[in-house]
Amino acid sequence: MSSRMSAWFTERVSIYRRKAETGWVAAGYELAGKIKAFIQPGGGTMGTTSGAVMPNATYDMFCEVAADVRRGDKVVDSFGRTYVVMSVPRDRGVSGIMDHLECAMELQNA
Repeated sequence: MSSRMSAWFTERVSIYRRKAETGWVAAGYELAGKIKAFIQPGGGTMGTTSGAVMPNATYDMFCEVAADVRRGDKVVDSFGRTYVVMSVPRDRGVSGIMDHLECAMELQNA
């Protein structure tokens, strides 16, 4: 079922999920699927890298509520930018109905 916001989901993005880990070696990521979404800049945060305070670029991704997106997934947009999903709230929105997901992400590469 499509939501009232589905007209906003104009970009096709790829979702990559970590493969099962065996022993001490992480097997990397594999394609989990492709979805239609809308990505926009979110509020920025500050983080520390090697003792220097650096801004973290944060973004919000809006997609269908049935999309299989999980915390830790990587999202690659049509421009090749890679984001890491930080949270996927699965509660009801302000309207009281859950008609879309709003995932918080951080930009992994610039």
